[in-house]
Amino acid sequence: MNPLDALSASAGTWRGTSTLQDPYAGIAAESPSTVSVCAAPGGVRLDYAWSYQGRPQQGSILFGTDGAAGAVTARWTDTWHTGNQPMSCIGPKPGGWTLSVRGTYTAPPGPDWGWRIDVTPDGVKLRIVMHNVWPQEQGGKEELAVEAVYERAERPLRLDTPAWGIAPCHRAGAGGLPVDQTPRPISSRPGVLLAEAELFGRGSGGRHGHPCSRQRPAEGALHRQQLHRAQRPPRSD
Repeated sequence: MNPLDALSASAGTWRGTSTLQDPYAGIAAESPSTVSVCAAPGGVRLDYAWSYQGRPQQGSILFGTDGAAGAVTARWTDTWHTGNQPMSCIGPKPGGWTLSVRGTYTAPPGPDWGWRIDVTPDGVKLRIVMHNVWPQEQGGKEELAVEAVYERAERPLRLDTPAWGIAPCHRAGAGGLPVDQTPRPISSRPGVLLAEAELFGRGSGGRHGHPCSRQRPAEGALHRQQLHRAQRPPRSD
């Protein structure tokens, strides 16, 4: 049995809500979200849309298999999280519905941080959950970063504006095969992968990274101010 069969059977358009554990505002930020699932050469692709503070965002996860390694592979990109630097992920063949893969991102001058993506197609709902993973040197704790839950949409979604380097996924009849189209970016200023290990999780006393991007000058300045406050030594009184 192909480990991607359950996801392939979920081909079509889904609508729901995506919840981001915002590392800057310290809140669970919800936004309407849509995802399109379709066949791709050698695998299955999910193209999704969501928003951050009212700004449209796009993402894509391309799943495949590595027969020699007996593993599931994925290539993830998101205009807010990774910018134009996709993350390569790998995980075991699933024993149930959930495809679970892991990748890493740099957080200099410290060790790399991890990122886990779980996609569960149960036939009724489609769930995409992402966790940020501390370095093993710091305990390897996993913290929820994104949780999106979808139900089938009545009408198909057309994603004309894909994430960087990913062609959009269009429905073409019942087979859901992708249509070749030249991709274009959603902005003339692509985001970059930022390892912000000193900002995410301040409220709980911990500090862990987050591969967020889409930085503008004003936001970058704000993040530096937050970083400086987070690095201040505790008061003696």
